[in-house]
Formats: sequence, structure tokens, C-alpha cells
Amino acid sequence: MNSHFIETMTRRFQSRPCPNGLLEGWHQLEQAVTSAADRHQWQVIQWPTGTGKTEALTVLCATLGLEHNSAALIITKFTDEADEIVRAINEQSGLTLASAAHGKASITEQAMTESRVLVTTHEAYRLALREALDRPASSTRLDLYHRNHHGSRNWIIIDEAFNWIDTYEADLDELSAMCAALSTHVRNAHLDNLQSFLSAIRVDFDASGSDRLLPDEATRLLGSIDLDHLKSIVRDIPVEAIELWRNASLHRRTEETTTSPTEIRSSSFKREYLSLLGRLDAIKRVGRCWLSQRRSRIRLHSSRLLLNTNRPCGVILDATASIDRTYDLLGDRVAILPRPKNMRTYKNVRVHISRPHRVGKEHIARHATTEWPTLVKQIARKVSVNSKILAITHKSTRSLLKHRIPCREQYSAHWHNLDGKNEWREADTVLLYGLPYPDDISPTDTFHACTELWSADWFDGNRTYAGHSNIKAALKHGSIARSAVQAINRARCRIIIDDQGNCEPTDVFILLPRGAVGELIETAIQAEMPDVALLPWSALPVRPTLITPSEKELVDELKSIRQHDVYTKTRVIDRLGITSRTFDRMSATLRKPGSPLAQELAAIGVAFHCTKGRGKVTYFIKQ
Repeated sequence: MNSHFIETMTRRFQSRPCPNGLLEGWHQLEQAVTSAADRHQWQVIQWPTGTGKTEALTVLCATLGLEHNSAALIITKFTDEADEIVRAINEQSGLTLASAAHGKASITEQAMTESRVLVTTHEAYRLALREALDRPASSTRLDLYHRNHHGSRNWIIIDEAFNWIDTYEADLDELSAMCAALSTHVRNAHLDNLQSFLSAIRVDFDASGSDRLLPDEATRLLGSIDLDHLKSIVRDIPVEAIELWRNASLHRRTEETTTSPTEIRSSSFKREYLSLLGRLDAIKRVGRCWLSQRRSRIRLHSSRLLLNTNRPCGVILDATASIDRTYDLLGDRVAILPRPKNMRTYKNVRVHISRPHRVGKEHIARHATTEWPTLVKQIARKVSVNSKILAITHKSTRSLLKHRIPCREQYSAHWHNLDGKNEWREADTVLLYGLPYPDDISPTDTFHACTELWSADWFDGNRTYAGHSNIKAALKHGSIARSAVQAINRARCRIIIDDQGNCEPTDVFILLPRGAVGELIETAIQAEMPDVALLPWSALPVRPTLITPSEKELVDELKSIRQHDVYTKTRVIDRLGITSRTFDRMSATLRKPGSPLAQELAAIGVAFHCTKGRGKVTYFIKQ
């Protein structure tokens, strides 16, 4: 028997394209949302883009809630989306059921608790989750979000993928500079202890030079420092006491790349010192951290998981959940529900793939001025002058793309500013120039936050987890594939035009690297976009690889090994007939992630590991 919600959705789609799978999807959403309060597990619904999940959500809250006296909390990505959801629910119900509660919405605490449906943003909810972790014994904003005058909100729905990882970092050079500036005006044992802590970990870290856990002794020393007291001292220092305070204008870079323009933001030393001490205090609260060195800068890192299944759980609407490997780390705290069949077909979408290319941010920034004009000519041969083209690249590269593609309209967008947006839905062509490679910091933070397995194994290269031979690589590659699929679906292929779930004809042009990353992206596109056509394309001349003959022999030898096979140093020397000295030179090259040899091995899915200390072992393994 159909519910009021199903009947309402069916009526709404009487004059609109309605693939068979939508009905099953509506039942899935209704059951998941209404049963969530009885579970200690988040349920993930992975409807494909364009199937109307937000519309279904608003109808569900406007109709089913009237019958069952439920109260809902909806968490969406943007403030304007939150306002639109509120408007749609109230219009659908004919009542003032929903209210917005975010930074741009003025609402009292009483109005929040009285509202049957409360809508907030991802960022507001993240801040509330963080506050609840920091103040577990106090009433928090999170309690207010979950409270309703009938009791607790038993429906919690997160629209779009949510970032559950709370990360912190502190730069040792910045901390040392702060201590030096303060020490001439402040005599304090805790400041002395902070300086001792920094000196100790710098000496210890310089001895190893690679990512590693903070030693237990240093962790205990950090725990003994009263950082709240130091923050209070900094707040109370009068402006006239320190020259830096009087000369308060400070410019901070927000980009670290040496090849692209940097963004500048204004700040003050006082504000920066308080922020730095705040981040260090957060690292102290987490209790464990690790050290990295990038471009000669040593940093402390720590992370924690905001997901807590002891609190009320709900439903996450995430179209690309099946290729996001973060869910693998969450175990039974989440359940990814199967995607209903026959919701979409992408047989009108052609994805033109050109391989192999280097598509990382720094490479694109160096070569965009010469590559882009060639790319424009190649695209012009493939598309009509009446086309509307969405070109997606790195943020730092957009200003370098001077030549315009001959077309009716050209949109420009950049990575990390795409998910959930609908403003390019009229584009009939998508060009992906560059891919959003995550840094090495993010997967390490994600793994430790989700698993709390703070051990030396990760930093020694032992990263087998959840069925993956190298979970760090799986997290990075899954992130890239997810971003690529999301980017493609910003264009008009997101819109269903008939009862079979088709879209208007759409062309996608993408430059992919060789090896595992490129293959994974192809596989993800086929899995997430059923019936899509993959076609070969030649975008740019292929650059020759810059490796020595011995290095090429090594790559050729390792291409044929099977997954999980291990090649030791002795075996490589024997198979290639090289000397130990030649191998050591290659080993030194491999320890530089950006070297051509390291990139060649990454492309064929082979990882290089070199353990430290006594009994050091060097080996290669197929991931």
C-alpha cells in the first residue's frame, strides 16, 4: 500500500519523465528515513545525479511528517539551498513547517525547537559536532539542532556527501617564531615548556626526515603545557607592549605552490598567534599526532572523526558513495544501500578519453600556456560552434587559459568548487583539463581519524586495510575518481528527459594519466553512469618519460608482477643484472614522490617501501 508520500510523488511525476527505478527509490528513501531513529548506523542512499533526491526529500518532510508527528533535521551544502528547501517544504505543506538555521538566517532558540523541520548547512553542523566533542558535559548547539518540543528529531537527513574528518595542523617554524616573539615580554613556565617541546621534536624528527608518529615522551610533554593559559596571556598583552602588535597588518599566503599565483589575506600577529595556539590545543585534546615535512617545513598533524553513532543517526544522500573509499574505513557505522535499478541511463553521453598525460596541478600550471592553445584547436574540431562548454581545471590555472574555445558559450570552473552545484546544467560539453590529486596529508589524517589505529605501521608502509593492499592509495585514487564523476554530472547530462532515464546528448573530453589512476576513473565513469560510451581521443602530444635505461628496465620488470607480489632488493638486482650501487641510486630517486621514476611506478600500481632502522628491508609490491 502506497503512503501519502509515494502518492504525492507519483502525482508530481504524472506529466514528467519517470523512469521505473524512481518508484523503488522513493520507497527506499521513505523506509530509510523513517527507520533511522531505531538504528545506531547511518544509511547512505546513492541515487545517481538528476533523480530528484532533494525534491523527494522536501515532499517527504512536507507530507509524511504531517501523518506521523515526526520532526526532521536536514543538513545541506549551501545556505541558498537550505533556504530553498525551507520554501519548498512550506509551500508543499501549506503550513510553516520548516525554518532555516544557519549563519545567514536569524532564528531564536525557541523558534528552532518549535520548528517541525529545521534546515541547516554542512558547515554549521560540522561546527556543532566539533563543539559537542570539545564540551561533552555541556549543552551545545548540536543538542539544539536535535531538539524538538515534541522530544528529539527522529529524522536526520544529510543532502550530499558530508566531511566527517576534523583535522588540525601546526607549523613548527611558526610556533618557534611565536615563542621567540613572546619570550622577550613573557616569563612563563608553560612558554618555556612549549619551546622545549618544539626543540625536542625538531631534533628527533631531523634524525629520521620522514613522516612519523610523535613519540610518546613528546606527547606527554605537550599534554603538560597549559595552552589555555598561554592564549589568555596573548589576549591580555596590550597593543603598545609588542612592536608586532602595533604593526598589526600581516599578509598570509593561502597557496603553497611555487608555480602558481598565491592568494593573499590580511591578518594580524595577535590573531595568528591565538589561532596557532588554538590549533595546537586541539591537537593536544585529540591526544595523538604525527609529523610531516613538506618543502622544508615541519608540521604537526592530528585528526578525529566527527561521526558518533551513539548519537541519533540518519540518512546521507551521496550519489558517488560507492567509489568513496572513506566509507570503507567507517565499517558498520554506515550502510551503503544498493542503488535501485533503471533510475538512469547515460547512453546519450560520449566520454572522449585521451591518454597518457600528466594532469597534476603543478604540471598543468607550468605547461598550460603552451598546452591550452593546442587543446582548444582539438576541441574545436570535435564540437559545434553552437555548443555550450564547461571547462574544469585547477583554480590556480584558470587565469592561464587565455584562448577561448569557439563556441556559443564557455563556462569556467575549478576543482573543489563543483559538488552539489547546478549552475552549469545547460552545458552540452564538459572538458576536464587536470585532475584534483589529493595531497599526502589528507589520506593519513582520514585513516587515523576513522580507525584510531595510531601505530608506526602506517609510516613504515604497512597499509593493508579493509581489503585494500594500500588503503592510502585507495583513498587518494577514490577521491580523484569521485571528483571526476561529480564534475561530469554538472552539465546537462544530469537532467532526465524521458521515462527511460535518458539525458540530452552530452560530450565529455578528459585527459587521463597512464596506469592505475586513469583506469580507475574509466571504471568509475562506467559504473556510475550506466550505458555511457567511452571513446578514444588524442588531445595533446604525449611527452616522453625522462627515466634512465636501468629505470626503464625496472618499470618493465615490475609491470608483469601480480597483485600483492613482493619484489625485494636482492630479487631486483638479480633479475636486472645491476649493481647494488645502481639500485641505491634508483632507491634515492624513488624516495622523491615527484620524480619521473616514482610516477612511472605509481602509474602501473607498484609501491616502493623502505623500512628504517636495524634489519632495514627494501621492496616493491603491486597494489
